[in-house]
Amino acid sequence: MIAMAYKGKFIVFKWLWELYISLWSPTTDNAVQPLNMIADDLEKFRRPLSHLEGLCVQHKYIPVIDSSASRPSLLDTFLGRVIFKGKKHRNIKNNKPGLMELSRPYFYNTIEEFYQFNHKKHKLYKKNTPALPISVNHLCLRCVWHETSLLIEPISKVTIDWPGIEHVYEIDRQKVYDQFEITHDWTKDPFKHGIRFQQTFIDIIRIKLYCYIWVELSVYKPTDHIFHVYFKSLIADMLKFSYIEDKTLNKVITLYDKLFCPKKDQIEEVLKILTEEVNTTLASLLESTNKIELADLSDINTPSSRSDFLDEIEKQLTEIGRQFNGMLDGLTFDVLLFFINGSKNTQLAVFPEN
Repeated sequence: MIAMAYKGKFIVFKWLWELYISLWSPTTDNAVQPLNMIADDLEKFRRPLSHLEGLCVQHKYIPVIDSSASRPSLLDTFLGRVIFKGKKHRNIKNNKPGLMELSRPYFYNTIEEFYQFNHKKHKLYKKNTPALPISVNHLCLRCVWHETSLLIEPISKVTIDWPGIEHVYEIDRQKVYDQFEITHDWTKDPFKHGIRFQQTFIDIIRIKLYCYIWVELSVYKPTDHIFHVYFKSLIADMLKFSYIEDKTLNKVITLYDKLFCPKKDQIEEVLKILTEEVNTTLASLLESTNKIELADLSDINTPSSRSDFLDEIEKQLTEIGRQFNGMLDGLTFDVLLFFINGSKNTQLAVFPEN
């Protein structure tokens, strides 16, 4: 369902994300979650699901639901099936339910029939893996917890507040780390600190992406044309994970990509957009007004100094693209924003008038 919503550009309800994480996290923990805990987790989702059913009926998405028949508690139903199955299959030696049978609900055979019939059509389910790179480790950005140095490493000649950026990042990262490793309640409330850390991570990468483009265009000379074309390929590598469907980013990347032997007025147009966007993002990230020039390039006034500077920028951009493409393991910023949007009030987002 979440994969289809992502592809169809629908916002996923917050409680559905929580349900997904509740179901997925026991398979990634070191210890197996007790059955009664799983059932308790599932029971709390009955109310929002029932409410959504009612809304679907109201908007004529589905027929009227017959609510006259009383429904048993999900907890009672779930445990009842397990107990019934456990009584039939006891370990002869110690007269205890077999562990294999406790892991199989009463309707296992029915599910197996559907699986056999449809497994060729649903390869993602056949592989028993998430349909998107949205495992618990992906969503809490566990892969970047200990890679702070590269992320907040200052860009040569760029004069923005790098210590301030590092301070904000470390605070947000530590909150998610504590929630995951110390209090162990991240899966119970993944939106508490997770989305703030995700947004901070996205903002820092975008700032770096914009600054790389800014400094490269600021020192551009016609003799740098070959390097300019190569630099575009490095930006494309970084966009493999950092691209988002954002109007400003789209405009910047489109203009930048069209700059073939760029003229001064074309460069100035892109630089102006970049400056405004970086300052806006910094103001939000650091929670303060930020209106500064992005870099001091006054000492780059000779061919050799420009060549050395471009070599340094190339090295930094190559490293950040290579490392994060590998660490994120297919996770993209579009998917992260898809999760972040789930924290918002999306109760009626799927209905036409909204």
